[in-house]
Amino acid sequence: MIKFRESFKRIKFRDLIEAELSKRDIINPKHDYLGDFIELAKTEPILFGNNFSDAKNNAYVLNDEDIEKLKYLRNIRTNDTEVSKFLKDKTNWLSCNRPIAGKGGIFKGKLTQLNKKVGKTANIDDERESAVAVIFDILIQNPNIPEDDILMSIPEWQPNGLFKPEITSDDNAAIMEFLSVGKNFEDSLKCAKSIVEIYKKSGMGNYEIHHKSQAFGYIKKTAVDLIKNFGIKCREDKWNPSDIFILRKGYSVKKYNDIIDYNTQFLDYKNILGISLKASTEGALHGSAGITNLEKLINAKGILLSSGTTTSETDDTETFLNSYIQDIKQIKNVICYIPKTVKDINSSFESFEPDAGWKKCYSDLIDFLLKNRADLDKMATYIYNWTNSSLEISSAYFKVEGDKFSEIIPSIESENVELVNIHIPLSSERYIWLELNVNGKTVWIKGRPKVTGAKPQWIIDNAGMAKNKFKVVDVNTFKPF
Repeated sequence: MIKFRESFKRIKFRDLIEAELSKRDIINPKHDYLGDFIELAKTEPILFGNNFSDAKNNAYVLNDEDIEKLKYLRNIRTNDTEVSKFLKDKTNWLSCNRPIAGKGGIFKGKLTQLNKKVGKTANIDDERESAVAVIFDILIQNPNIPEDDILMSIPEWQPNGLFKPEITSDDNAAIMEFLSVGKNFEDSLKCAKSIVEIYKKSGMGNYEIHHKSQAFGYIKKTAVDLIKNFGIKCREDKWNPSDIFILRKGYSVKKYNDIIDYNTQFLDYKNILGISLKASTEGALHGSAGITNLEKLINAKGILLSSGTTTSETDDTETFLNSYIQDIKQIKNVICYIPKTVKDINSSFESFEPDAGWKKCYSDLIDFLLKNRADLDKMATYIYNWTNSSLEISSAYFKVEGDKFSEIIPSIESENVELVNIHIPLSSERYIWLELNVNGKTVWIKGRPKVTGAKPQWIIDNAGMAKNKFKVVDVNTFKPF
C-alpha cells in the first residue's frame, strides 16, 4: 500500500472526484472500465461511490480485500442479475464502509488520463485485440492443437509480425491475464476461428500480423491524408476500423495520389486482410458519424438541401418547444412517443425543464433532418455508410463478431438503404432513432449528444429503441404554450 501524500502529488483530488463507477460502467460489454479501475486502485488513492462525503477521508487506497472484491465483480460482470445482487449486499462494500458503485458513472476520458498518469500503457482493447491475433496465429501454426492446450502455449508464443510491445512482452503476461477473466478466452477463441476461416479463403500464404505497429499506423495515416483531398476531416477508423491487419509476408502497402486508387489494394485479400473485432452483434454500438462531417460530405456531393430550423438552445423553453413541434411536423416518417406514465405531450414536456444541452442536441438533430427532408433515403444512406465505415472513400475490411463475420465493401448506393421511420421521444430522453432497411435487414441508428459539447452524432445501435418504455402519441395533439 502506498502513502497517500506521495500519490496525491501526482493526481489532484478534483480529478478523482470525476472517477466514480456506476452499474452501467461495470457491466459495459465494450469497455472493461472496472478492469481499468482495478489497475488504478492498486497504486492510487481513489473515490468510489457518489455518497462519499467525509471531508477527512474523501480519497483512499483500497486494501487487498477490496481489490479481491473488485476482481470478483469483474469476473461476474456479464451476469446482470449477479452484479445487481452483489452491489446491493452491504457486506460487499469497501473497507471504508462505502459502496462500490455510485449513480452518476465515470467520465471515461478522465479515467484514461488517470491511467496514463500512473503509467498504465496497455488498455483492455489492446489486450483483447492482441489476444485474438495471438490465438489466430497459434491455430494456423498448430491446426490440430486441442483447445485446452492453447492457453498453455501462449507464454512461449513469439510474435509473428509486429505487436504493441507492452502486450507481448513478459511472456505475454497481459494477454494471459486478460484471457483468464470470465468468458474472455471463449469469446477470443470464437473470433480467432472466424479469422482462420477468412484467412484460408483468402489464399494468402505466409503472413505477418500487425497490431498498432509502425506499418499499421502508416496504412491508416496515409489514407486519412488522402481523404483530406475531398475536403473531409476523417478519423482513421472511418476509413477502415480494422484492429488488426494481416499482410502477406514481404508485402508493403503502396501509396497512391488518390484515395480510391489507394483503396483498391485492400480488395486483394491475398495481400492484405483488415479485421475489425466486435464483442457481439447484440446490444453493441458499431460506429458513429458526426453531424459536422456528414454535412461536409453531403455538401461535397452537391446535394441540394432544404431549409433548416430557426430554433436555438438560447430560446426560452416555451418558444423552443413550440418551434420544435412545428419542425417535427415538416418531416415525414416520424413517430413520436411520450413516457407511459404521462397523459399527453404537454404533460410530458411539463414534467421536466429542458436545459441548454437538451435543446442543443435536438435543435442540431432536427436541423439536420429538416435540411435533408427532400430525400430521406439518400440521407439515411450517407449516415449508414459513414457509421459503418463503408463510404466510397473507405476501404474493404472484415467485421468479426464472435463466430460470425461479414465482408464490408464500401459503396454508396441509395437503393440499398431505406429510411423506414424516425422515432422521436417527446421527453427528457436525449436521443432520436432512425429505423433503416439495409438490404432487407433492420438497422437502428441513434442520434445522441456528445459530451464535449460539439454537435451530436449518429451511431449504429443494434439494441434499437426500447419502445416498451413509451407510448405512441399524435404530434398534432400538442397544444402550443
